[in-house]
Amino acid sequence: MLLAGLNVAVSLISGVFGGVIVGLQRFDLLSSIAIGGIGLRTIAIFIALENGKGLVTLALIQLGGTLCELLLGLALARKLYPELRIAIVNVRRDHVTLIFSFGFYAFLLHLSNYFIFFTDALVIGAFLPVSMVTFFAIGGNLANYGRDLVGASAER
Repeated sequence: MLLAGLNVAVSLISGVFGGVIVGLQRFDLLSSIAIGGIGLRTIAIFIALENGKGLVTLALIQLGGTLCELLLGLALARKLYPELRIAIVNVRRDHVTLIFSFGFYAFLLHLSNYFIFFTDALVIGAFLPVSMVTFFAIGGNLANYGRDLVGASAER
C-alpha cells in the first residue's frame, strides 16, 4: 500500500511536467514517453512473473516506471520551456488557494461522472442476482471504451 501511495504521489507530480508538454502541444513527445514506459513496464512485469516474483516486486516496477516518466517529463519540459523554474520559494498562498479551489470542482465533476456511468452495477445488483453484474459490466466496459475513444479523438 505504501508503494502504491508513493506511486500515486509521483504520478501527480509527473502530471505537472506532462501538462507543460501538453500546453506546448507536443503530444508526440508525451505519447512517446507513455508508450516507452508501458513497453518497459510490460517487459519488466513479464520477467518478474516468469521468475516467480510477487506483488511487492510488481509495485516496485510500477514505481520505477513512474519515476522514469517523471524524470523524462521534467527533462523534456525544461528543454522545451527553458523559462520553467522550480523552487519552493516561488509558491504563493493565493496560487495554492486557486489550485485547490479548481481541484475541488474538478473532483466534483469526476465524482458526478462516476455516479452517472458506474451506478448501473448497483441497480443491477439490487434487482437481479449479483452474478448478473458481470454480464452487464462487459457491455458497459465496451461502451466506456467507445466513449473514451471518441473523447480522445475529440481532444486531438
